[in-house]
Amino acid sequence: MCRASMFLLAALFSLIQVAQAEESYASLQRHALAATAKDEKSLDSLAKYLDRGRPRTFYDKRVKFRTRNWAGDYASALEIYAWIASRIHYVDSDGEQYEPSDPEAQWVLTTRAGVCHDYAVLYHALAKKAGLDVGYVYGTARTDSADVPGPHAWNAVCIGGEWRMVDSCWARDDVTGKVDYKWFLLSPERFTETHLPREDEFGHQPCCAYLQNMDRKKLQQIRQKMGLRR
Repeated sequence: MCRASMFLLAALFSLIQVAQAEESYASLQRHALAATAKDEKSLDSLAKYLDRGRPRTFYDKRVKFRTRNWAGDYASALEIYAWIASRIHYVDSDGEQYEPSDPEAQWVLTTRAGVCHDYAVLYHALAKKAGLDVGYVYGTARTDSADVPGPHAWNAVCIGGEWRMVDSCWARDDVTGKVDYKWFLLSPERFTETHLPREDEFGHQPCCAYLQNMDRKKLQQIRQKMGLRR
């Protein structure tokens, strides 16, 4: 087979993979946004609906023991992301921010509004109730339009034994109003291009372990790229 044919086949395969991924996103998003007022009444009821009763483990006949259902974890993580991005509205607030808790998350669910901290608190609560390994992360983030980085909050969720980053606050496309999956399950390495946790959190959360042992020179390069002075 000639090189041109191989290139065309690779490109076709890539397009098929993208189409399949988009259909998977669309299917799970449709289910998430079909939640009724009754489903959305409380954290427990909404988490149960978005989790869709997916088993956390299944019996793997190949190895003859129960193993984690990472595909179910992925689906639940995505539906929570899609629901929050579509149903919670960003509203600037100077109110005091507390550590993540169910009462605070319930308040965000009831008011349907908040800042980045509130998005992350709600994601954290729903993901925990859905049985996911999830973390709340606070630090600094920088957008393309911002001259300087600012305080920001997001989440990390463990899928298939690997911690991935999630930013549901940045998940809505401001132009189209659609859910943008650009900020769903990014690798820590990619995420540090725009998000950097506080250094005093590096050693306290599993999702920040990759930064805890990072070469100091590389960490300094990341900070400089984001416009941080130290």
